[in-house]
Amino acid sequence: MKNENLKKKSKSREIIEDILSEIEQSNIKIGDKLPSERSLAEKYNVSRIVIREVISYLKAIGVVESVQGSGNYVKDYPKQEYFDLNYLDYDVDDLLESRKILEGS
Repeated sequence: MKNENLKKKSKSREIIEDILSEIEQSNIKIGDKLPSERSLAEKYNVSRIVIREVISYLKAIGVVESVQGSGNYVKDYPKQEYFDLNYLDYDVDDLLESRKILEGS
């Protein structure tokens, strides 16, 4: 189980690095809409939960913003210090369990 969690973290980081790199290289520009969660999940061969984690990180660092009913849009170029990605040093399963507890489900 722990090995699987490490793979999820590694895959999340890989996806974040890829998206940030695409933005930095102007392959994805400010104002562009990111592909849907489903499309990104298929592209990177991961679950939509992993993609939600990636999008949450990108929103937290101010690179992406969500527009309800429309999608996720690039709002800024990534700052170099975010490429360290130490922000993601948590276990996805622990995060989901915490969320269940907080939501009371």
